[in-house]
Amino acid sequence: MSDRIVVMKEGVMQQQGAPEDLYNRPINLDVAVFMGYRNLLDVSAVAPRAGQVSVCHNGVDLAATALVDIADGPLIAAFKPDDVTFADQGLPATVDSVIYGGRESMVKLTLASGGHIHARVADKVRAGDRVHVAVPADHLLVYPRPAHPIAGL
Repeated sequence: MSDRIVVMKEGVMQQQGAPEDLYNRPINLDVAVFMGYRNLLDVSAVAPRAGQVSVCHNGVDLAATALVDIADGPLIAAFKPDDVTFADQGLPATVDSVIYGGRESMVKLTLASGGHIHARVADKVRAGDRVHVAVPADHLLVYPRPAHPIAGL
């Protein structure tokens, strides 16, 4: 174990810091993906800037956090399966599969937009159920869309 981590990509340091900082506040999309942010959505900014922002995915407005200044243009919202909750409002989705894991289950969902996301939730759901996916604004992180390809998009 270490009290500091350095994330490198192609020989270039992307971010360094305490494990908790990198896990909760990855500075760019490459670090986010490395740290387990496996759910990625194409979004557009309603009000671009750093801090709390409004973004839109397939006609659904979402509150999010931008750790760096963002501008108009293609953006990616990233979040971890642990950050997903089911709610009355949010992104409409259909449950594809459920893997029971004790207190929580791993759930694969298909969004109404056609994309797939993963959730780790305590809610009891079954394949075929229709749900709405919500993510707290401070856990839905927004980044500029990089020029290089991203696994999962």
